[in-house]
Amino acid sequence: MPVPVPTIVCGRCGTPFIGTAVCGNCGHPTATSRPLDTGAWRAQLRPAERGRVLGAAVADTLCLVVPTAAFAVATALGGWHAWAVVLVCLVILGLLVALGLWCLRGWGRFAGGALLGLRTLDGLTGLAPDRFVTPDRLLVADARNGADPLVIAVPRPAEPGTGAGPAPQPAPVRAPQPPPAPRPHDCFVAAGQSLTPLTGTLLVGRYPVRQLGAEPLPTLELPDFTRTMSRTHVLLENENGRLWATDLGSGNGTRIQRPGEPSVTMTARLRMPVVLGTRIDCGEQSLLITDGRRAAA
Repeated sequence: MPVPVPTIVCGRCGTPFIGTAVCGNCGHPTATSRPLDTGAWRAQLRPAERGRVLGAAVADTLCLVVPTAAFAVATALGGWHAWAVVLVCLVILGLLVALGLWCLRGWGRFAGGALLGLRTLDGLTGLAPDRFVTPDRLLVADARNGADPLVIAVPRPAEPGTGAGPAPQPAPVRAPQPPPAPRPHDCFVAAGQSLTPLTGTLLVGRYPVRQLGAEPLPTLELPDFTRTMSRTHVLLENENGRLWATDLGSGNGTRIQRPGEPSVTMTARLRMPVVLGTRIDCGEQSLLITDGRRAAA
């Protein structure tokens, strides 16, 4: 099915082009382009019948008069002074006229033209009259049934299997190999002067719940007299050497600081990677992920 695309015609040679800064035939810039009045363009134009032109003019006039008259009647019945009614009606009428001229300059029609399928064109340029022109230069064209003079039809690309030939197959690309898992190593959680092995999953908190899923989990209970650490504060994991930390919705939040990086606040329930040497602040309690050769800070 054709796709409507606005027509732009070169003002020097009359060649149509789409979405470019200059004409592909003569290099004329599109910003100052005005199409020539060529015989081919006029031959494709289908003039509108006189009755439909008059109907569009009547519809445009009603769009200007009816709202103004309705407002005048409403304000008169409301007890407004006559001069106020006249002044406001003139302002409304002026705004409606300005709207109609703006639509005419931009799209070549107002409400009547849109209703009856008409386009008003500048007979010299073949486009919508974007400037004041004399009435003898205006042309009213029939825009129904695909005859709109301001659009051209560009065919869509053929769908696969419609006779346009098989679509070229992209060259196969080898999927990148995942990086090898790091070798398991000794990993501990240092809190104060104690070291707790981190060989799998470890729940850390002031009084951690020992079961989050189907099976009970190892826990690390830390005394916290300031009560800045939640009962179940953070989840630490060691997956064959890959280390993870997850804040379990703690009240005061969790901050982590990897070696050589600034401290960041963890997002609750978001699993974040950590490495050896990472400092984890749970409220006022601090943990250190270590290989056992370093003491907690």
